[in-house]
Amino acid sequence: MAISALFLLSDLIDRWRNDGSNLAPHKQTDDAPFLSADLQPAQAINLDDKEQALIGKVIPAATAFLGLAFMGCTLVIAGLPPLPGFVGKFAMVHALLNPLGIGAGQGLQPGPAGWTLIALLVGSGLLALLALTRVGIRHFWAAQGRSAPQLLVLEGLPIALLLTACGVLVWQAGAVMRYTQATADALHTPSIYVQSVMTARPVPNPNAKPGAQPEKPDAGGPP
Repeated sequence: MAISALFLLSDLIDRWRNDGSNLAPHKQTDDAPFLSADLQPAQAINLDDKEQALIGKVIPAATAFLGLAFMGCTLVIAGLPPLPGFVGKFAMVHALLNPLGIGAGQGLQPGPAGWTLIALLVGSGLLALLALTRVGIRHFWAAQGRSAPQLLVLEGLPIALLLTACGVLVWQAGAVMRYTQATADALHTPSIYVQSVMTARPVPNPNAKPGAQPEKPDAGGPP
C-alpha cells in the first residue's frame, strides 16, 4: 500500500517539479539544475526573488501534504518501527531465527540462505531509506523557484486512504499476523481443505421437482 501511494505521489511531484509541463526545466534548456551557465553553484539559493530570507515562510498546504505523504511512504518502505513494514520484516526474521517454533536453544541455525535473506532484509531497508531521503531532499528541501502545487481533493484522497490503511495495519498488527499465520498454515496443509470439501454435504437444486432424478448428459453432448 505504501508503494501504491508512492506511485500516486510520483506523478503529482513530477507535475509540480515541471510546473505542469512534460519536461523538467533543466531538460528544456542546456542549463543544469541549481547551477549557473558555467556549471557553478548558484548564488543566494536560500533567498527568494526579492532577496528575502526564506526563513519563516508559510508552507502551502499542498506542499506540506506531498512532503508528509512522501515521508510516510519512505518510513513504511524502509521498515522503520513501529510501522507495518517493520512488523513484516520482523516476522520474517523471527521465522528464520526460530524455525518451526523451536527455541534457539535447540541448536537450529538459519543456514547460509537464511542469513543471506536476513542481510538482504536489513540492507534493503537501509538502502531504501538513503535513496528515498535523497529524493525527498532534492524535491522538497532544495526546491527553489517553484510555485505552490495545485492539487485536487480527488488526487490526494487515495494517497491519504492508503497511508491511513498502513496506520490501521499497525493498530491491528496482532489480528493481521494471526490471519496471515492461519493462511500460511492452511497453505502448508492442503489436506485439511481437501477433506473439508470432500466431506461437505451437497446442496440440492432448489428448482428441482420432488422425486425427480438428475438429468444425465447426452452421449454425444458434453459431459
